[in-house]
Amino acid sequence: MIPPARAAMRVLRGGSVPDLGIQQLTVGANELIDTIRASLSILEKKKSPVPLFLNGEWGSGKTHSIRLVRALSLESGFATMEAVLNARTCPPNYPQRMMPFMARNIAFGDERGIRSVFGSLMRDDKKVGHALATIGDRSQADIAQAASTLRALASRGETALIGTSAAWRVLTGTDIAHSDYGYRRTKALLRLHWTTAFVRAAGAKGTVLLFDELETIDQLWNRRSRATAYEALGGFLDAPGTWCVFGITERFLRVVREDASSDLYWQASTDGRRFLKMWREGEEELFSPPKVADEDALELAVVVEGMYRDAYPETGDCSAEVRGAVSDWSRNSARNPRRLVRAIVDACDRARPAPGGKGR
Repeated sequence: MIPPARAAMRVLRGGSVPDLGIQQLTVGANELIDTIRASLSILEKKKSPVPLFLNGEWGSGKTHSIRLVRALSLESGFATMEAVLNARTCPPNYPQRMMPFMARNIAFGDERGIRSVFGSLMRDDKKVGHALATIGDRSQADIAQAASTLRALASRGETALIGTSAAWRVLTGTDIAHSDYGYRRTKALLRLHWTTAFVRAAGAKGTVLLFDELETIDQLWNRRSRATAYEALGGFLDAPGTWCVFGITERFLRVVREDASSDLYWQASTDGRRFLKMWREGEEELFSPPKVADEDALELAVVVEGMYRDAYPETGDCSAEVRGAVSDWSRNSARNPRRLVRAIVDACDRARPAPGGKGR
């Protein structure tokens, strides 16, 4: 098994963001952190925060910012569900195809994945009984029955059956994922509403829904497909006890603003118009990932080098090389944070002895 510190370095080396140390790796983001905490405070009071749209191009720190939202939410006692959207496998106009991804990526406390999260809750029969009773009057019959089945299995100690029960297909959404019928779209949204209500009744302060790469909405076939996507997005905004956070680029802004000002707005469903209204009336909350200033880059270099030495204590002195990497990056007009982290890790890699004992 790879030690956590080395696993984190592998992720950084690939240009992505590890969950381990995400807050340490965040610099110059005080305004964003304040916005996140303020929205979580609103959600905790059982009110609906304004959806947050994180706008940035490749390598600007958009996905990093989404990971930061996730980390702060979990740390504060909220659950999270997330999906990376694309028109082929996780399209925004078919929430029934999105649900398995979101179920797989649900997190609460130390638990990850719907089997782990629900399995942990099922171990406390009193808590799960209270949760089922609390939301019973608004439960969707099939998912409520599936949860009750799993509860009954757990209460009888039949843990072996829990893992193979067909009820899991209902909770994960895989039973409806491969159907394009409109009623399945509605069913998927109702199941999401049930899941977020259940998790909150079972102890979470709320659920943060994270969607990355929403700009792929422009890959959908036509205006009708986009109208259906706006309807689904409006349905996500309406989920009880949730806050929605979207990662977008300028591509999405061009598409949604054109659609919101066209006749598509009036042709959209009620939920679709709810989503488009933000853009039609300029009420959206846009936030760009924080720019990394020179002093922030030096601070980030110290953090990354420290994490590298935790992973590889045998690494030689590379402070000069790391400072050189920061200096070269600062002279590049793009100032891409992802390339900065890669350059720092590369400088540390060159200072680490090869397995045979010689320097790289």
